[in-house]
Amino acid sequence: LLLDESLDLQLLLLNNLLCPMTEDPAGCVTGFNNQWKAVARAVYPVFLDGAKVCVDLGACGAKSFLSEETCDDCTAGVNAIAGLAVMRENVLEVIEYLKGDGYCAGSADPAYCQ
Repeated sequence: LLLDESLDLQLLLLNNLLCPMTEDPAGCVTGFNNQWKAVARAVYPVFLDGAKVCVDLGACGAKSFLSEETCDDCTAGVNAIAGLAVMRENVLEVIEYLKGDGYCAGSADPAYCQ
């Protein structure tokens, strides 16, 4: 998720899927292009940490590492992680984290960032 190629693909998706639905699509694209990589680098290690996601999904130890994963297992796992990402309580936690030390506190203008 944090490789430059992955972040570039994420930007492409955000810019093409979300920004057209905003009041200012061009401003949205500019904002994502200027901020997304730093935001992702701040959020992913904290909120998508493998051990944390495993616990949140109740999946730790659920399947032996010796058994072979199926396509359905992979799809279900990706969908479950996506479900965690959009849960209201998790979104609010990420927002509070970014407004504080996770991102805005280190920005050039913390008040504007929030």
